[in-house]
Amino acid sequence: MTCILAQVTDTHLLASPQDTYRGWPTWASCRAVLAAVAQDRPDLLLLTGDLSQDGSRASYEHLRDLVEPLGIPTYVLPGNHDNPAALAAVFPGGNLCTTPLVTAGRWAILLLDSTVPGEVYGDLSLDQLTALDATLTQTAGRPTLIALHHPVLPIGSPWIDATRLRPAGAFVELLAAHPHVKVVLAGHVHQESQAMNQGVAHYTTPATGLQFKPQTEQFCLDTQAPGYRLLYLEADGQHRTTVRRVQEAGEFAHV
Repeated sequence: MTCILAQVTDTHLLASPQDTYRGWPTWASCRAVLAAVAQDRPDLLLLTGDLSQDGSRASYEHLRDLVEPLGIPTYVLPGNHDNPAALAAVFPGGNLCTTPLVTAGRWAILLLDSTVPGEVYGDLSLDQLTALDATLTQTAGRPTLIALHHPVLPIGSPWIDATRLRPAGAFVELLAAHPHVKVVLAGHVHQESQAMNQGVAHYTTPATGLQFKPQTEQFCLDTQAPGYRLLYLEADGQHRTTVRRVQEAGEFAHV
């Protein structure tokens, strides 16, 4: 049986729905993206960090109020802009929760916190890698997807690549010891990308608001519309994926 997973990332909500991020109305744009997601009727929804721009509890409450009516099991993890304590307080459990391990059909989905307090780049401590190794040993025999905010592989924009997961070598080596890991899913870069590394598919996904222009030396905004990613996870460990852009959300042009 196919399990449909939707990834929404980098919503950058603020304390008031009327507030903007670089002139972009993030709440209205996020609402439009989630409305499109609802039409796809996914089995679960992953929110992969930078959910708030200001770390306010109110921003997470706005996100919860947008997501909860969808009735989709929703799981969240923090990004470098987030306040993990406030995020966990608003998404404590039940249908909307923060949890490190999720079951989706035959698939195991692991959510990692790659944030470093006060830093933009990502990292996983030795303790986190040890715990990940133990969890992957437990999920052996089941296809596994790992989600985190920071991408593991470079995407070709030096200014963004400087803030990816670092050092990534230990993480990549760990995955090589667990061939049942099939997918690594990330946000952070406000653009879609895909790459294969040692049999593992690595994906990043557009933000629900502003997009970053690919293959740029310095910070540069793109004109592409906001979007989200759908993954179709098959019981035999195969998967397919697509990115969908939401033109209605793209009409909320920044100033």
